[in-house]
Amino acid sequence: MERLNEDFQNENIDLQDPDREYSIIGVVPAVFLINKEEVEGDKIPTSWADLLEPEFENRVSLPISDFDLFNAILLNIYKLYGEEGIKKLGKSLFRGMHPSEMLKSHMKSKRPAITIMPYFFTKMTREGGPMQAIWPEDGAIISPIFLLSKKSKKDILKPFVQFFASKEVGEILSHNGRFPSTNPEVDNGISEDKRFIWLGWDFIKENDIGKLIEECERIFNESI
Repeated sequence: MERLNEDFQNENIDLQDPDREYSIIGVVPAVFLINKEEVEGDKIPTSWADLLEPEFENRVSLPISDFDLFNAILLNIYKLYGEEGIKKLGKSLFRGMHPSEMLKSHMKSKRPAITIMPYFFTKMTREGGPMQAIWPEDGAIISPIFLLSKKSKKDILKPFVQFFASKEVGEILSHNGRFPSTNPEVDNGISEDKRFIWLGWDFIKENDIGKLIEECERIFNESI
């Protein structure tokens, strides 16, 4: 695509790879699910910076088993807040829970106050229940859904690439899965006040991401 969806190509974010090596077709945003019963009387976190405050130590469930999303969270917290941010994130950990557990965590005796989860699962929350979805004010950290193919197979794979990058698939991702699409013809239904946090191509190309993930994991695990 010569031009991406305006949700992902604007003055705040640009998912278009300038080297045209990666093609991102959608994203998995990480949002907060707040247990209102657990934070009653406390400050409700509305940003990633809030989650790193001492009052939320041992109160946040993180998607540790979702490697792509968890790695995206680690990398972005590192970029924004450095090693100290990773240490604070580790101290915030209640325990890792699968999103299906998170949705019913209010029924458990020991439960997190805040759960970080893919935007997709928030549509399963019960209206009027104690669980409230919050899109972070500073932006939802995103894990990209991208395509990679061998240049030598370009002609053979072109129909498949065009299919996955199409408006039809984009609408399935966005409307059915709540994985916002980069296709410019898709209406993701996301208001302008909902922003995204993305590492940026410069950061990705200037760092050994594999080694940085390992280092962030080490710091995080040592802080638990």
